[in-house]
Amino acid sequence: MYTGLVLAQLGSCLAMAGLILIVQFVHYPAFSFVEEAQFKKFAIFHGVRISFIVIPLMITELASGFALFYFFSSWVWTFNLALIGLIWLSTALLSVPCHAKLEKSKDIQIIRRLVETNWPRTVLWVGRSLFFLVYLYRAGVHIPIL
Repeated sequence: MYTGLVLAQLGSCLAMAGLILIVQFVHYPAFSFVEEAQFKKFAIFHGVRISFIVIPLMITELASGFALFYFFSSWVWTFNLALIGLIWLSTALLSVPCHAKLEKSKDIQIIRRLVETNWPRTVLWVGRSLFFLVYLYRAGVHIPIL
């Protein structure tokens, strides 16, 4: 059970770190290049399509993080779950409101705000990934590579 939870946690965290880096450095900044006439359709398209990727990964990350905390309570899994909580808060309080506004109309200030307020999630996912990999390496945890 432990190995499966660790793989689910590591895989979802690494996948989200990779995705958030692409979103932060390429996708969100590209919003400003979409023509105003097409922007509303684009923003709705983005929200629907990215959800197919993000929602399963974030739920897997939250569920496996909570299970690791619950079954194998230690400072590491407490810290890990706290960081996941910060990511969810940042998503709900910073990113979702920007996306909701952009689905109504193109607004360069909101696009800038989206990019700026996405930094906490970017830092948290990349930082968690690095922390998690270092922790597993130091703990001598063998992660089988298929």
